[in-house]
Amino acid sequence: MLALASLSNQYLAQITGVTVPGSKFPSYSTLLGNLLSRILLFAVGFSGLYFFLRFVQAGYNYLTSLGDPGKIQLAQKQMQNAAIGLLVVLSTFFIGQIMEVMLGIDII
Repeated sequence: MLALASLSNQYLAQITGVTVPGSKFPSYSTLLGNLLSRILLFAVGFSGLYFFLRFVQAGYNYLTSLGDPGKIQLAQKQMQNAAIGLLVVLSTFFIGQIMEVMLGIDII
């Protein structure tokens, strides 16, 4: 048994570049910033999915309007609102990226 342990230590000693496993949240001082950046990235992804679902729903409403001008106008308004919402969320994300570079802090 001892020979096996010394043999494994001999081969394990040859492995380089292995560090102690870390954490994404290394200290409590950066915990809030890291947590908020994770939430923001999740929100951007969720908003893209929400935009897609709303846009598909508006397209379905447009296709099933049967030429009714009121329903067509409502579906076009829904498509426009979905696109505006996505632009607001994406612009917020990119403004956060720009602020991160300009101020030198980790936002995202």
